[in-house]
Amino acid sequence: MKKLFLLPVLLSFTLLSQNIYKYQTDLVNVNKHTLKVELTPPSFTETTVTFCFPSVVPGTYEQYNFGRFITNFKVIAKNNTPIQVNKKDENCYEISPSSAIEKITYEVSDTWNTSIKNKVVFEPAGTSIDSGRVFVINNHGIYGYFRGMDRMPFEISYTKPKNFYPATALSTFTIGEQKDILNYQHYQQLVDFPVIYSLPDTTSLTIHGSNILFSCYSANQKITSRYLAAILQPILSAMTNFFGGNLPIDKYAFLFYFTDKPTLSGSSGALEHNQSSLYVLPEIDSTYIAQTIKDVAAHEFLHILTPLNIHSEQIEYFDFNNTKMSKHLWLYEGTTEYHAHFLQEKEGIITPDAFINKMMEKISNAKTFDDTQSFTLMSSNVLQDAYHKNYNNVYEKGALIGMCLDLLLIKESNGKYNLQKLLIDLSKKYGKSKPFPDDSLFNIIEKMTYPSVGIFFKKYLIQSEPLPLKEYLADAGLEYIKEKTTTSLTLGGMDINVNDKNQFIITGLQNLDAFGKQFGFKVNDIIYAFNNRLFTLETAEEIASDYVKTAKEGDMISFEVTRVNKKGNSENIVLKGKVKKVKHTIYNEIQPLENMTDNQKLILRTWLSNNNERADD
Repeated sequence: MKKLFLLPVLLSFTLLSQNIYKYQTDLVNVNKHTLKVELTPPSFTETTVTFCFPSVVPGTYEQYNFGRFITNFKVIAKNNTPIQVNKKDENCYEISPSSAIEKITYEVSDTWNTSIKNKVVFEPAGTSIDSGRVFVINNHGIYGYFRGMDRMPFEISYTKPKNFYPATALSTFTIGEQKDILNYQHYQQLVDFPVIYSLPDTTSLTIHGSNILFSCYSANQKITSRYLAAILQPILSAMTNFFGGNLPIDKYAFLFYFTDKPTLSGSSGALEHNQSSLYVLPEIDSTYIAQTIKDVAAHEFLHILTPLNIHSEQIEYFDFNNTKMSKHLWLYEGTTEYHAHFLQEKEGIITPDAFINKMMEKISNAKTFDDTQSFTLMSSNVLQDAYHKNYNNVYEKGALIGMCLDLLLIKESNGKYNLQKLLIDLSKKYGKSKPFPDDSLFNIIEKMTYPSVGIFFKKYLIQSEPLPLKEYLADAGLEYIKEKTTTSLTLGGMDINVNDKNQFIITGLQNLDAFGKQFGFKVNDIIYAFNNRLFTLETAEEIASDYVKTAKEGDMISFEVTRVNKKGNSENIVLKGKVKKVKHTIYNEIQPLENMTDNQKLILRTWLSNNNERADD
């Protein structure tokens, strides 16, 4: 990947050019959750111009209409010349004559703390304006552009609180005591480089020549950038093997924000960019959230492969206000999600059983979506509500599509080719600046591989036949059991979550089994001990495992809970009952066949590299 322009070169260029957007943003004099922004525009050739804020941005697959968060939009004229400003829609303003424009000013409300409740912006794609503490700046949520003039340079000047630092993957910026200047080559690059402004907590690593930045904002300092670097270094080492020995990027930034409050969207996660990814995750015990961080970071980093190096015209020529979507979310999100877990198994970060359990989880989750809807049709129409409701299936069924395609390629090639190699070959064929034709991708891949792959695409992506999971897993010597009834020990079947104090809280009782019903649990009970052992994030897994191994039917067992009584006071209560095996249904179980054929062993060995002993049984 080419590096960005060196700072002295870019600055000398921008000083000489009048065709540049010059933005000024005040991070000091902030009114609640609102920023003041001022723009000195570039030179115009047209009499009438249209200034827009984005409707859609890459990676979000939803029309957020960021113009909704703009107020007090004003066009300041030169020499009091009359100017006509016509608001065309939520995002765009038509202005004439352009020659009379001296400045544009407006205010921006953040999306994390807005009163606008419809189409809530997913936090990693939004903005947070928290005066004196932290500013999460996704540039598309703050800065606009003139239609037809988005390829010009942008200069963003920030007046900032003392000692604040802009964490970003951008290389072209200057830092001052009170003012920073960030330079971008064009609007697409501006959108592609988010910034988190705060007192810095950063750690840098060099991995095979790539400079990796970890930036952390943790509301109560529970998590640090040093910790993030430590747990993600093995993931990045695994990535070097995945990409053939080197990371395909010179510089990358992981920008983490850990919040101690519920998000407005009710979700957490991340948004990918070409050289960075921005994360909004709950600030809970680091050991409890470690695997989630690894999974999400692996997913976002793998977007370097697709869509950065493998993408269609719709992404290459992205239109922020007249957006056309690609058919291939199965590729951009599905194969990425699959490989995020697969490479961890491949490199021994997780066990084969943990990987299989993750795939079983996705099988269960996929059943909550409409399996009769064509995946390609959903993808190309994802901005429409009727299709968008199935969007999250790209992380469930999309990953299973990746798994099945991987197994098919391994089978057809007798273990010599797989999905990973296919994607690397596609990235060599196309790359960062050469898009593939959206309607031709399936034919292109079929010619690169096997006729059976073309049939796979037609049946399971273009049409909507259910994925033949049982058949594909059987090829690898694994039995897929959709449903079976068994009798075993349980912990009661209540729904349990972790609250903001890292305590286990009962949130639902609708799934209580016969064992659980004898204790008299109530919603909002906090479980602090199980059978006289403190039940915490650190001990829960061990306690549950010991219980299953040693408990006998008829033994007395106890849950100790904290419960709010009728007077509003908290009290500790001991709930007792007897150990009892219960009959329950297990869904989507995958287990190895007792007698595998040599071909099944070959496919399993090739697929799950840490599964050699199982394949030899």
